[in-house]
Amino acid sequence: MNLDIESLAREMTGEIGEALLKELSNASWDQLKSNEIKELGVSFGSHPGLIRNRHEDRSAVARISAANGEHYFVAVVCDGVGGSEHGDLAASISIATLFSELSRVKTKLPVEEVVCHVIRRMDDKVRSCLFGKGLTTASVVLATSSGEFVGANVGDSRIYTWDSLKDKRLRQVSQDDTLGNEVKRLNIKDVSALAQKGLLASLSQAIGESGRESRDLNIIVNKRSEFSDSVVLSSDGCWKHDPLGFELVVVNAKSSIEASRRALAMANWTGGSDNSSIIVIEDIAKVVEWCVSRAFTDSNCVRVESWIADTKSVFHISYILSVRQSDASSVEKKVVKRVSRSRQKSDDGSLRQMDLVEQSAEKKRSKASLRPEVKISVEPSVTNKNEKY
Repeated sequence: MNLDIESLAREMTGEIGEALLKELSNASWDQLKSNEIKELGVSFGSHPGLIRNRHEDRSAVARISAANGEHYFVAVVCDGVGGSEHGDLAASISIATLFSELSRVKTKLPVEEVVCHVIRRMDDKVRSCLFGKGLTTASVVLATSSGEFVGANVGDSRIYTWDSLKDKRLRQVSQDDTLGNEVKRLNIKDVSALAQKGLLASLSQAIGESGRESRDLNIIVNKRSEFSDSVVLSSDGCWKHDPLGFELVVVNAKSSIEASRRALAMANWTGGSDNSSIIVIEDIAKVVEWCVSRAFTDSNCVRVESWIADTKSVFHISYILSVRQSDASSVEKKVVKRVSRSRQKSDDGSLRQMDLVEQSAEKKRSKASLRPEVKISVEPSVTNKNEKY
């Protein structure tokens, strides 16, 4: 199996997906990083822990202007499954696919359908690239310029919510995909055999599993009514050793960046036996308001603005669509530009309706002139704080 990043990148959906996978693969994941997007009140951080020799978590935030005219804010935490051979690659492929697929959605559909669609695409892409040898969890929240906000989860990374002005108690919105919860769902009474073997906490599903199809995934979508004001997404390395301590440091922090930094520090103070990643959103209303404020922006560009580790990147493609969108020759691609890149240091037919029509991967490779060129320029970096605890 060829795991060369350049080869894997060419398997991604579209040029944006290809560029994103390269960014995720080149990012520095080997030390503590805490970053924030001040205008949105969003922070994110990651740490490999003190014991593991490989960091298999990946987390990212993006603002996306999609082909359907919708504007999305998306945050995702993926925890590569340690028992699989290439959990880190599975997590990177998942995020690159998520952002790319969101940018390519061309039909205005309810956000619940969109989030299920992109998660199934993530599952398909990881499986097709890694053949079941790389698995990952995925916790995703998505806001839209239609004023919607949802969350969805596969695996045992978690989505929490809390009211920063009232009781200040974390409430888990997502449901862990474990064998223990699965037997409850199936109303199986006798779980003694699983308990005896210590399997109740084992994953019941993950992104990229072999032997099944993406339609077999059980995806529970959490609607806006299930959330309070604030949201946190985290891999199990953040919360599993001391859930109460994790809750206290998050809900009592004065800002999202403080919550992220303290949660990562506490994960290491309590042993650091696993990779840990976290994304904190201070106010759901603020990210929804950003999306809504872009609702009437006149743009013929697909644009992805992403924050990955210590790098901020912007990609866009200009499309000119004729009336007949089913004809690949009717789509003209202008140059893909990565407008900015800043760093602190130096397919199923049922899903195809949501895609931008473009030439096949084989034709794109054989006709280089049809392939957009990625260009890079530099702008001031996002806030980045590298600290040791």
